[in-house]
Amino acid sequence: MSFKVRKALASDAVEMAYTKMNAFKESYKEVFPSEYIEKSTYFEEMYYSYQKAIIKSKDMLFVVIYNNIMVGMFSVKECEDPDFKGI
Repeated sequence: MSFKVRKALASDAVEMAYTKMNAFKESYKEVFPSEYIEKSTYFEEMYYSYQKAIIKSKDMLFVVIYNNIMVGMFSVKECEDPDFKGI
C-alpha cells in the first residue's frame, strides 16, 4: 500500500475524468437527488477539459495513485516571482 504522485500525462485524462465524476457523485449523494447528479456529471466534457489542460496549460498537473488506482489530482502553478532562484 503506497501512494505515488507523478506528473499527469495526456493519457491520464480518461481516468482523471472518472475520478472527478466519482468523487462528485460520492460527495453529493446525500445532498442532491441522484437524477440531478447524473445530469451534472458530463464525462465527455470533463475528459476533453483535462486533456486540454494537460497538453496546453502552463500549470503543472499531477495525479495521485494509491495501489495502482488514481485517487486524485492537483495542480501547482509555476512561481511567478522573478527573484525566485529555486530550491
